[in-house]
Amino acid sequence: MSAVTKDASAVKLSLKEKIAYSCTDMAGNLLYVTISSYIMYFYTDVFHIPPAGALGAGTILLVARFADAISAETEA
Repeated sequence: MSAVTKDASAVKLSLKEKIAYSCTDMAGNLLYVTISSYIMYFYTDVFHIPPAGALGAGTILLVARFADAISAETEA
């Protein structure tokens, strides 16, 4: 172990590191949006769910997203 230890809050990230972290988060969100958009297209145009059913499907996706956010906070 090193004799010099740094406090994690005192360490500054470079701009390059900040951009790298941002790109990985952006890629994850882009994947989620693509899949969510496709599943709504599938439900309405391929599976022929009526507009009221599509609203229900969108609500289910929204509730699942909130549940995921809450569970991620409680696990961390």
